[in-house]
Amino acid sequence: MKLSGITVLITILCFSILTSCDSQKRQEERYLLKLHSSLENTADYEKNYITITQIQNILHQQGKDDELRAMLTEYADRHPQDPFNACYLFIAGKNHMDSGDETAALRYFSRILDTCQDVQYKGESIRFMCLRTILSHSPDLEKQAFCCRQLIEEFSSKINTGSMYFRLGEIYSAAEDWDNAASAYANFLNSSDAMISDNDIEYARNFTAYYSNDITWADKDLDNLLKNISEALVNAGRTRSTKELRKYMTKANFFMTSWEDMATSSEIIAADRLGSFLNSKIRVSSHIDKLSNSQEAYLKTEGWEYRINTWYLYFRKIKFPADPEKDGCWEWAGIYFGDRVYSKSNEY
Repeated sequence: MKLSGITVLITILCFSILTSCDSQKRQEERYLLKLHSSLENTADYEKNYITITQIQNILHQQGKDDELRAMLTEYADRHPQDPFNACYLFIAGKNHMDSGDETAALRYFSRILDTCQDVQYKGESIRFMCLRTILSHSPDLEKQAFCCRQLIEEFSSKINTGSMYFRLGEIYSAAEDWDNAASAYANFLNSSDAMISDNDIEYARNFTAYYSNDITWADKDLDNLLKNISEALVNAGRTRSTKELRKYMTKANFFMTSWEDMATSSEIIAADRLGSFLNSKIRVSSHIDKLSNSQEAYLKTEGWEYRINTWYLYFRKIKFPADPEKDGCWEWAGIYFGDRVYSKSNEY
């Protein structure tokens, strides 16, 4: 078969391109071998860093991630004194993370924490990035706690230490290490920079209060607790003594406030002033309010010597897994002033 001139030209061009590509590939392979060899002939770690960066770029462009990780790991194994090993292992670990292999990535990051001195990578501390990544991705509670502690100790200027203490309290609680959990929550409450919800602040306050006290004021049976408090309240109204009532007040931040947001309420009154509002005309409802549910309960009382003479006693279930005997018990947690129809929470 006779080929046309155009067909011959195209064939020659294709052959030339393939030959050129093959030649370029062989040149790159020779260059890589040369770079690899140079790593073994010098202890100049700064020079090696430049060489490894060149190798990394070539392998990355060729899509050879497996070879890249193997090269970086092997080099770190063969040169344990190289101060840039944290960088090499971090690149390998990040490569694993980007490919979806978190387990392998976390092994690299843990190795960095255990064996390498810290260096900067793209303007950031590698140790800092490893600690944060392990904290976020590792299922190991012990490793999570370690990362929290190290972040607080080594990088307090780069994190919100208060929020990190709360996270540490959660981790210790999940591990049922209640002593350390209480310590972490206490540190959280003493921090001035915590950025966290009011509910979490309340939880930490309650946890530390439960941990620090024998919870003698609570009862598994809500009806029994209501009966005891109702009787104590009637007796206190006659005697104007709060001694018996105080036995049933929670030690976990008992409050007296209006129905509005406690943080902005103008009706807040200290619990130690309760006795000044007692009198023999106080009446207690025989049943809890419809607003009550399986976790919270409200009991209406009337006749108090105050410009608002209707008060609702507030009860809640204790959340304290550190003591299964008390977890889920009911406690008298506070008082709301006024009839609840004026409350934002008025739901039947």
